[in-house]
Amino acid sequence: MLLVMDKYVSARALELRNRILDMGYPCAVSFYPYATDHLRPVLCILTFQDAIDIIRSSPLDDIPALVLGSGFINSLFQAEQFPTEDAMLARMEEILFAYLGTEKRIYAGTPVYYLKKGFSVNELQIFYRMTCLKLTEREQRILKLILYAPEEIHSFRRIEAYTFPYPYAENILNVTNTISVQISSINRKAARYTARKFLKYRREGNREGYVLEIRKIEKKTDCEQK
Repeated sequence: MLLVMDKYVSARALELRNRILDMGYPCAVSFYPYATDHLRPVLCILTFQDAIDIIRSSPLDDIPALVLGSGFINSLFQAEQFPTEDAMLARMEEILFAYLGTEKRIYAGTPVYYLKKGFSVNELQIFYRMTCLKLTEREQRILKLILYAPEEIHSFRRIEAYTFPYPYAENILNVTNTISVQISSINRKAARYTARKFLKYRREGNREGYVLEIRKIEKKTDCEQK
């Protein structure tokens, strides 16, 4: 997914991340000492010209970086440099859409992009087979993260990092409870509007978390309901 990195806790990194979240894309932020294992897979790092040396010495030095600024960058670094934030974010979208195998299209005057498994997304909502799921903003952020990386097992920490307004809360229990409630709400709305549930908790070895698993909900007969 998308990751903003800086050499210390900075307002500029948090502001850039918030802009990406407002665009509707899952985005995390990381500072020194870069405890980033739960953030993988990362499609690209967004950073700043004066921080690239430190970023490239982090555990994510193998991931392409998009760099904001116009100063000198060592040619040995795998990085693309952009003079403006808008240009950098446009390139970020290209990378994301290439990974997802989709592109923005205009439908009824609104930009839409189509995902696998029958999902589509516009600026306001997520749809399943053209049925609007009527999710809250936080629920949309969680579901988008899982739709963009459906092969991953998404732990509570990973969901927090990519979707919460300010990630890495000290009390993980509160975060866990909040995410559990929101995922239950996503499944409840999906069942109401599409007769399916989308998210399931899974354990595999030492990994556990939520995955995309579309399950049809069988309606009970009158006898079963009694």
